[in-house]
Amino acid sequence: MALILDTEPLRSNPDYRRLYAGYTLSNVGSQLAVVAIGLQVYELTRSTASVGIVGLCALVPLVIMGLYGGTLVDHFDRRVVGLIAQSVAFVVSILCALQAWTGNTQVWVLYALVAAWNAAYAVSSPARSSIYPRILRRDQLPAANALSVFAMNASMTVGPLLAGVLVDWVASSRPTPSTP
Repeated sequence: MALILDTEPLRSNPDYRRLYAGYTLSNVGSQLAVVAIGLQVYELTRSTASVGIVGLCALVPLVIMGLYGGTLVDHFDRRVVGLIAQSVAFVVSILCALQAWTGNTQVWVLYALVAAWNAAYAVSSPARSSIYPRILRRDQLPAANALSVFAMNASMTVGPLLAGVLVDWVASSRPTPSTP
């Protein structure tokens, strides 16, 4: 039993390499957003329960659209479904940045953005997974699945870690108010 990942699909297949890189970077960005939205909700409400509602707003569309994501991929061209779902996630990411830059004070906006992003993810995930058999040899599929799990787990570590470093960096770069 190998103790390290089989990276053969990454080494031999440029299409898979691009898909994997995009998937990994997208997941790191998603984890950064999870931290940022949680912090923003807490800043607006000073309520941990409100931050918990963010998780509910993520879970419900993930479950509902997760039930239909595979059906959409099976019924329509999986590349088109994946492209549309990723486009929705991209637009939601831009809207997240815009609402932060414009000083949004409405928590429901954040809840709606979280719900929309998770609905898009629930559709794009089966679309991405269904593309693997089309671009990889059959013997490479187990390695590709293991690499996907590794990418997700690494993203769930690196994303929040990077978010914490960025939050600390921004907080330390702000001038502290002087006390009389």
